[in-house]
Amino acid sequence: LETFGLEEYREGERSFVSVRVSPTFTLHLRPDPKQGFGYAGSQDHLALVVEEVDSDNLEKRLKDAGLEIERSFGHALGARGDGLALYVRDPDGYLIELKLYGP
Repeated sequence: LETFGLEEYREGERSFVSVRVSPTFTLHLRPDPKQGFGYAGSQDHLALVVEEVDSDNLEKRLKDAGLEIERSFGHALGARGDGLALYVRDPDGYLIELKLYGP
């Protein structure tokens, strides 16, 4: 497993450490609960890659379904590099990141 961001975390410049499990799966670990990110416990959010989807259409469909959009599609770094990410709450209140990478 490849870790990155450890030195920045130790120096207080980053609030989490990343562990690359595979080319398409990265865990972001927040060992210090004092960072104030996410909810009580250890789970911050679940990130899922969506492919061959129109971002505007997907966001509209989610809103029409009554889901709460936390953040509309915008650029964000992910397991495969830069892409578009939308954050939505599922019916149980968990934060889900839908990640869309370019062609």
